[in-house]
Amino acid sequence: MPPEGKGVAGMVRAFREVMEELGPGKRVLFLGSEGTCLPFAELLAYACRGLGNSFYFCPGVRIERTVELRWRRGYGFQTGRRVRPGRVDAVVVMGGLALPGSGVGVEEVKGLLPLLLGEGGKVLGFSFMGILERKGWERELGFDRLLDVGLDRVRVR
Repeated sequence: MPPEGKGVAGMVRAFREVMEELGPGKRVLFLGSEGTCLPFAELLAYACRGLGNSFYFCPGVRIERTVELRWRRGYGFQTGRRVRPGRVDAVVVMGGLALPGSGVGVEEVKGLLPLLLGEGGKVLGFSFMGILERKGWERELGFDRLLDVGLDRVRVR
């Protein structure tokens, strides 16, 4: 049965379960929009600390701007030095890329995947409110797993 849950705890727990399915010591690259996706990538990496994975973040599809996500005691995961990710075990396509403001098209991501994924590599989707499905990215990219998070409500008092 696929992992499910509610709230931030449910979101990070579900992501960790997907990472556990992949096995320990994997190289994981997040493809996301600048600014908005990076904090989520750091949070998701935090949920997987102790699994022995290496995490990287690429803003958009500009691979030359990829940075490592490093664990810093007392701070959590933060961006580290620029790296060339090489072949990775999993690419996490973040929903922010499917938003018009990102300037990235699904065809660009689709063309990049064969260059990034090693043999048996997985394509994972991570989005809010069904954006990857609504924009047709799920159909185009054929995710091995898609984690979609809903927001129950926002209240300001």
